[in-house]
Amino acid sequence: MRLLSEIYEMYIDGIIKRKGFDNIEIKVKKREIEMLRKIQSTIEPNTDISIIEDKKPKIGNLYMFDSLFFVISDNEEYPYEVFIVSNFWELATNEDIIIESEAGDKWVIESIVRYVDDDILEKSTHIDDIDTKFIDIMKDYIHNNKSLPEKMVGMEASEHSFQEKFKKHEVKRSMILTAESLFYEEDEEMPHNITVSIKNSDIERDVLLKQEYALAAASYEGFIKTQFGEMIKKDGVITIKFDEQYIGLIAKIYANKKEIYSGILPERLNIETEIERIESLKEVLEIEFL
Repeated sequence: MRLLSEIYEMYIDGIIKRKGFDNIEIKVKKREIEMLRKIQSTIEPNTDISIIEDKKPKIGNLYMFDSLFFVISDNEEYPYEVFIVSNFWELATNEDIIIESEAGDKWVIESIVRYVDDDILEKSTHIDDIDTKFIDIMKDYIHNNKSLPEKMVGMEASEHSFQEKFKKHEVKRSMILTAESLFYEEDEEMPHNITVSIKNSDIERDVLLKQEYALAAASYEGFIKTQFGEMIKKDGVITIKFDEQYIGLIAKIYANKKEIYSGILPERLNIETEIERIESLKEVLEIEFL
């Protein structure tokens, strides 16, 4: 379990840093990690790999888009149907299959369907190919309700397991590829604006009490830049406008050690408060990625 948690932390670290998961260190014994797998390197975007020249991709073509991976599952209809893929195959669920690509690398084909257009393909890099027999297996499972081969699937995902957390992240962050999904309803799409209130709360009272002393010299500016994005104060609301790489991640937000929000990070989180200084609130905010 300890090793699986380290792999999940690698995955999360790759999302946050947007580095595609290469050259990430993990604190486990070399023998332990080699027994599970040899962590494969992936290719950074914008390297000297030729972009696919054909306008129409082939079934089995494996692409990289930023730190996302997807394989073409159907090229007859446009936009093209794809399955989300990851090199973190240890986090596969029993609804995914673990396969080996033509280049000899290990991947998990996930039961997440998206649709990509030519614009996405032009910004993507063709890095590998997957045998179409594996694509057919997943298509039969997705579209025809056929069972997946037991020897190819990952572990059954229990609630709050690393596999379940991994799948939720993959679902949300892959929404960038398409506005349509076969698995999720409209009300579960990416949130844009969410408002929470800390007015007349212990959180607000503690901050107001402390700021006169600890932050007496703090600026009354209505805008500051933080690690996670911009903070803007207007009309009694402090808005956190998250940087793009954080939008869609699952997280908990704490103010003065008390939880004020839990869920998918929206584009903007509006915090209703009587706190005057943005810096005062920034000092007590913490974000925990799940």
